[in-house]
Amino acid sequence: MSIYIAQKLIEKRKAMNITQEQVASVLGITPQSISKWERGEGYPDITMLPAIADFFRTTVDDMLGIDTIHKEAELEEYRKNFSQLIFNPQKRLELTEAYHRKYPSNTDITSQLIYMLIENELYKSPEEKKRIENLCNDIISASNDTRAKEEALITLCSVMDETTSEKYFSLCPSSYALQVDEMREKRNLKNKNDSGYLMMHEENILRIIVYLFTKEPSEDPMQGYREYSWQRSFISFLGIPDAWIGFYALLTLKSAARLFASDQYEHGKQLFEESVSMYKKWFSIKDGTPLKVGNEFFLSDIATKKNEFVCYHISSPEAEFSVYSDIFLGNERGLYWILTCSSGWEMLNSFREDSCYKQTIEWLKSIIEN
Repeated sequence: MSIYIAQKLIEKRKAMNITQEQVASVLGITPQSISKWERGEGYPDITMLPAIADFFRTTVDDMLGIDTIHKEAELEEYRKNFSQLIFNPQKRLELTEAYHRKYPSNTDITSQLIYMLIENELYKSPEEKKRIENLCNDIISASNDTRAKEEALITLCSVMDETTSEKYFSLCPSSYALQVDEMREKRNLKNKNDSGYLMMHEENILRIIVYLFTKEPSEDPMQGYREYSWQRSFISFLGIPDAWIGFYALLTLKSAARLFASDQYEHGKQLFEESVSMYKKWFSIKDGTPLKVGNEFFLSDIATKKNEFVCYHISSPEAEFSVYSDIFLGNERGLYWILTCSSGWEMLNSFREDSCYKQTIEWLKSIIEN
């Protein structure tokens, strides 16, 4: 009970913009008592509750949280029944409709209602689509739940017609870029736009690969080494296309660092030297040079330009797109920073006194200074 009273006292007092001292003065008690109640370390004598409720223009039930307790019990019952109806979508929809009428501002119930309307395929007529759009916009405009707002946007992108959904595509956060691109790809397929579908299909495959390659690896050195190894194997399978040379060199350097941290010095040194060799090959390519991303069998229509952020289609050079990463970028200054920074690359520490390491630093310094 003290928790609900504490919350209500703080809420009501701040809404009236008054101090603890002012409340205490009206009630004829000490400010320390009000402070104690608001911290949840006690609660007023029951005989004082009518006076407190009257002062804050509310009811004793409200101050005690009776309404809140009743509401939470009802919502728990709803969640229990919703879970039990997992194999009966129609009954689930009816249950959710009933609770949404009672609790229209509850984000969870509104989200589940949207989900059930779609699962029951009630989104095909203009009227049904408009209802879903309104429900999603209710969440976007009123909810404090960031994840629910983002999922409502994604729903609008997938359910609305092409003109309307394009408006919502532009509002989606970058963290949902892959989902948005996939929906655009499906839309091209649905509209029988074969060329648009094939181009976006290749783009999305590349974006998924980049996403997988740029996820943080395990902190365990050997597990991280294995993760980098399969990434290097995949790029090797492609034949290490020119666009991947710099990133392949970085993966090799990261693999070497994991080996140094696992006391596999000689193998680590071998990979370090391989990394430097690949970096030299990458640095020898002039900025702006067109570079293929795939081979004749895979991602064959995609290219980028050395140290430019965008990719493009070889068949349509004007069709540029982003992979939301700097995976195809890199220069001598970047490598020098990696090898000399004070934090983030501690796994290289056991190798820093090696002549090979020192020679690499000197080589990079000479390039940068000239």
